[in-house]
Amino acid sequence: MLSPSTVVNISPIVTNSTDAITSTVVNISPIVTNSTDAITSTVVNISPIVTNSTDAITSTVVNISPIVTNSTDAITSTVVNISPIVTNSTDAITSTVVNISPIVTNSTDAITSTVVNISPIVTNSTDAITSTVVNISPIVTNSTDAITSTVVNISPIAPNSTVVINLPVFIN
Repeated sequence: MLSPSTVVNISPIVTNSTDAITSTVVNISPIVTNSTDAITSTVVNISPIVTNSTDAITSTVVNISPIVTNSTDAITSTVVNISPIVTNSTDAITSTVVNISPIVTNSTDAITSTVVNISPIVTNSTDAITSTVVNISPIVTNSTDAITSTVVNISPIAPNSTVVINLPVFIN
């Protein structure tokens, strides 16, 4: 039986920015112990670094890294993370973080856990900032069923940028 776990994490970091910035991070990371079956891990990393740019920047990084120990079933892990870093901003910033991480102990069935976490970090901003944090996190150990986790990581770095940076996340 599948035990789907999904973590969506959105955490933008902006300092002295002069434009609007929207960042969304989706993070999915399951933790399983005592598994004895197949594990599939794939890592795709794309990370551009830009300095003193006056134009839009789009960066996408897909990182897949599952962590499993002594499992007795198949486990698939995928991580999607999107986190833009901007310096010298003076405008509004919106950050949303949704984190889902299930933790289960001695379970022999499917488990579904959802955690929503929103925590933006802004320094020297001259505009409105909205932050909301909702945290739900189960823990599972010694499971004899399948677990699926997906994480996507997108992180552009653009110091001294004066243009809007938009990092949308598409999840099918």
